[in-house]
Amino acid sequence: MKKLFSLLIGILFVQQSFACAGDGYYYSYSLFTQELILSPRYTPFLLEYNAAYYSPVYLKADRNENVEEWQNYLGIGYEDAYYLVMKAPATDIQSLIKGNKIANDTLSFATPAFVKKNIQALKYISYSKYLEPYMIIQPSDNPDAWWRTVPEKSVTNLNYNKVTDVLIKSWNAETDKELKLRYGYQLVRFAHYNRKYETAIEYFTKYVENLNYKPVMYYYALNQKAGAERGLGNVAQANYEFIKVFTHTKNLQENVYNSIRLSSDYDLRELLSMAKSKEEQNDIYLLLGFQNFNNPLSTIEDIIKNTPDAVQAKVLMARAVKEISDAYIIEYYPDNGQKDKRIPFLATSNSRYNYYDEETLNKIPSYLQQAKALAKRMAESKQVKDQDYWNITLTYLYFLERNYSQAKSCLNKVKSQEQIYVNQKAKLNLLIEISEQPSITPEFETHLYSTYKELFSTQKYPTDMEDPDYANSTYGFIIDILSNRYFIQGDYAKSYLLENKVDQILNTDFQLMDEVEKFYHKKNKNNFEQFVYTNSLPSKYSEQAEKYLPVNKFNFDSYIAQVRGIKYFQQGDLPKALDYFTQAQKDSKDNQQNFTYIYNTTSDTYFGYNKIECFNCKEPQVVGVDYLKDFPFIKKEMNFKETTEILLALQKESTGNTEKASKANYLLGNYFYNTSTLGYFRGSLLNYTVADKHPYLEGKVYLKYNYEFDVRRFNPYDTSYPYDDFNFPEKYFVQALKLAKDNELKARILFALSKTEQGIHYQNLKKDYSYGYLGDEDILIQGRKYFKELAAYKNTSFYKEVKTNCKYFDHYITHFAEK
Repeated sequence: MKKLFSLLIGILFVQQSFACAGDGYYYSYSLFTQELILSPRYTPFLLEYNAAYYSPVYLKADRNENVEEWQNYLGIGYEDAYYLVMKAPATDIQSLIKGNKIANDTLSFATPAFVKKNIQALKYISYSKYLEPYMIIQPSDNPDAWWRTVPEKSVTNLNYNKVTDVLIKSWNAETDKELKLRYGYQLVRFAHYNRKYETAIEYFTKYVENLNYKPVMYYYALNQKAGAERGLGNVAQANYEFIKVFTHTKNLQENVYNSIRLSSDYDLRELLSMAKSKEEQNDIYLLLGFQNFNNPLSTIEDIIKNTPDAVQAKVLMARAVKEISDAYIIEYYPDNGQKDKRIPFLATSNSRYNYYDEETLNKIPSYLQQAKALAKRMAESKQVKDQDYWNITLTYLYFLERNYSQAKSCLNKVKSQEQIYVNQKAKLNLLIEISEQPSITPEFETHLYSTYKELFSTQKYPTDMEDPDYANSTYGFIIDILSNRYFIQGDYAKSYLLENKVDQILNTDFQLMDEVEKFYHKKNKNNFEQFVYTNSLPSKYSEQAEKYLPVNKFNFDSYIAQVRGIKYFQQGDLPKALDYFTQAQKDSKDNQQNFTYIYNTTSDTYFGYNKIECFNCKEPQVVGVDYLKDFPFIKKEMNFKETTEILLALQKESTGNTEKASKANYLLGNYFYNTSTLGYFRGSLLNYTVADKHPYLEGKVYLKYNYEFDVRRFNPYDTSYPYDDFNFPEKYFVQALKLAKDNELKARILFALSKTEQGIHYQNLKKDYSYGYLGDEDILIQGRKYFKELAAYKNTSFYKEVKTNCKYFDHYITHFAEK
């Protein structure tokens, strides 16, 4: 069992995700391994959304069939043959031919005896290395040709007659069919690339076909001949020859299909009558199914009538299953936050939902039934030798239907010891066992952890280099199911902590905080609960993050108290916020480990005013600060707790009847305006979980946590902040104006009031003002109450400053002040 799940670990992080156009993003899980077809040559034709062909990064490249032929011909290892043919410098090959020693250890296998035995082959390789850089087709004279620039080298840089003469003489001199075939291939390709199409076809007949020798290189030459046929307009002949190349090679499939697609109006079905074998017919059917990717099932029927065990049928079935799977198991995050069309997979209520367009929703269930019926028929057919593929496919389709008993029955019939089958079977066993649980009991937790201990004990939050799409992996899907089950049964702490680090909890609510705190303090956690606890601890993303938050010094009590303090601060309850900040400081065993104090600092400029309107300009250019000397308790830099203490102190000072009380109200109004949506420091009290403030959460933006919508996603930008109500700072400015006696102070207060007046105007319009002013059409400049009052203070220096820097005020003075 341990060995089995060691293998399972390795495949759990293989996944794909894709985004669809429209208002939102779709992410699909890859739970079904398409490579079960066990045929690398057909892998490019598996289902891929973001590229023309399927090519996952974790797959090793197929061996080069040309190199394999050289390996067999020369009697050396593949790596040696690959280096000799593909990498070795031509100068080294020429030195070997001349009998000279070379300082290249990688060619140590080329002993004098080897060179003597293979001298003619080395001469061919040497000349082919000379030709290869120029083997680019002659650019078209058509200015609309697909290439925009002429390549640096092409066949036009070579003397056509001279090269052709060398190749023909070499062909005539050779007695070895393998080398004659290769010289023939060079002749056909060289003529084709020079657009001498008729000559290329003649060369193929004389120097290739007449050899009556058909290893892989024969079909490489045929590929060139087919290109020449197409150049002459013989589309049917060309496409049939391309099909022959497709069938008899393993490295040219993409190249060949691209060539066939150049004649886009050609119906591949017309080639069926030309096919000489069932294998060629099956490949034609495969390409038809690949083109008609919306429903390849009917094409599968055509293939299995020919050959019940045809790999081409498996390729198309893998594509169909992938498409069905992505319709059933998909996450959708709408940009506008609204629920959309959905079908449930994980549960019937209060669950994460899967989203798909209405047309697809109507088609997918019947599509699944068609695929299931076909897979069942194949799995039970006596004509089919490889029933494992169809049984494991059928297992997955039953799994999608949540018919777990039938899924397990089919899975038990899979006997293949191919490693990819062993892995897929283990993965499906795990998925079925977890998915079929109506609830997660302590007993099941114990079973889950003990049975799949290696999976849960070795997991860590991966870095971007390891797995950029971690949430959509198989492991992510398992965690989603468990999180969903916990959510449905009301175990909100485990539901949340399975999917989130605890230091992301700030953007949730007090109910969840209470649940998480209860879980953290729970004694005698079982092994799985301990996994949930450990997995939710803050992660060390980098040394930079470690400096901000030493993981091994995480103090939950201190942290949760700080979080509650921040929440109350955001809600405007400063006394309660200070109580929790004080408690957090008391609970902390290490005063250097102050999360909030470190990554959420403010400065005394938060109490200043905007000299100009410019959100992208540097702070000294924009913000001016007055009257700080009157309040020496305002620090140059301050953390959340200190900020709360200073605001409370200013509130106390603001209650008097003195000019100092006026200034205190003015500074309070400035602070709350500056941290509003229109202020220079807008969002700074909310964005404490991203970028430079909290490095290990950089770039994580999710939907707001909401019990009815989603288990785990939330948006750190979407926390309610009452100070976006511009009546809030306005009340401080109004009180400041009542108490002010100095005209310079009055001018400052009136200008500040004009800003809140503008904010209230936007509020009443219910328009988006998050990017600053909307424009003159939405601003009633001539009706600005506080501009009119400020105009009376033209003898103050602040009036002159405002008239210079504020175009709106200057426009008012110029056009409306006297009216």
